[in-house]
Amino acid sequence: MAATGGGGSGAGSCFVLGASGVTGQALLRELRARGLFSRVTLIGRRRLSLAEESGRAVEQVVVDFERLSEHAAAFRGHDVGFCCLGTTRSKAGADGFVRVDRDYVAQAAELARAGGCKHFVMLSSQGANEHSRFLYLRVKGEVEKLVQAVGFDRCTILRPAAKEIKTKLGTLLQKPDSAIDFIIPYPEKPEKPAKAQKPSPEEALQWRDSLEKLLQNPYGLASFRSFLRSEFSEENAEFWVACEDYKRTKSPVKMAEKAKRIYEEFIQTEAPKEVNIDHFTKAMTMKNLVEPSPSSFDMAQKRIFALMEKDSLPRFVRSEFYQELIK
Repeated sequence: MAATGGGGSGAGSCFVLGASGVTGQALLRELRARGLFSRVTLIGRRRLSLAEESGRAVEQVVVDFERLSEHAAAFRGHDVGFCCLGTTRSKAGADGFVRVDRDYVAQAAELARAGGCKHFVMLSSQGANEHSRFLYLRVKGEVEKLVQAVGFDRCTILRPAAKEIKTKLGTLLQKPDSAIDFIIPYPEKPEKPAKAQKPSPEEALQWRDSLEKLLQNPYGLASFRSFLRSEFSEENAEFWVACEDYKRTKSPVKMAEKAKRIYEEFIQTEAPKEVNIDHFTKAMTMKNLVEPSPSSFDMAQKRIFALMEKDSLPRFVRSEFYQELIK
């Protein structure tokens, strides 16, 4: 393979899918810092604003993922393909999540192999299992199987915990020829039980019809967040909690700091935990943040509450997390 470890100027070519996300951005920084490839191509649905230094050595190709076969040329002539493509169920819905995380990735892998790519590196998830009862983990397991079946000379599947992604990417780039079908598994860490008092079955039964009562109960909120975390869709609950904390803030200075943090983490486009709100709600929220007040996030918080009430709560009450509470 043309890529070699260490610093300096590389001689190969690679492409990156999903460079707009947190992991994709970290990967691009690593590729630039190590100089492994003379040509780096970002393939995505829109052009990214890159720092001038990065932009000089990076090409960008805009594609329509719904018509990806029409963009086969973008995948030709690369030695290595990196795929950090992905979304969440809360952002795209169940069907949209499957389409992005499984179908787009599998089709991109096929185009890359047909275009001469020898080594495909795909970011997956700890716990990926095609037989999992959880949609997120099942889809990740399905796409792993599909990509491995494509027939690359080398297929690397990373299953890191989120906080370990950058470290593992760095290790891979230092030793690009260290393994074939190299999978990095990480055992699931059990959730610590909530310190709040466990509710009676009668109290827990009330949560089936009231998300508000569920969120107001410390044990219920902890159980709900653990459930969402198991589905990798916890950003909505985290946003709701952050908004509640924000509204209790008295100091104008601290309120402004928290408003900025919430916006950057949950609201802005391509935020690490971007929540699924409509364009109008996002625009109104941004307008409210010109002069932060306790009600700045109210509209967005209500939208997310409605989404959780319609989608997440019904799944939660059918889960083992909840069924154990009402026994």
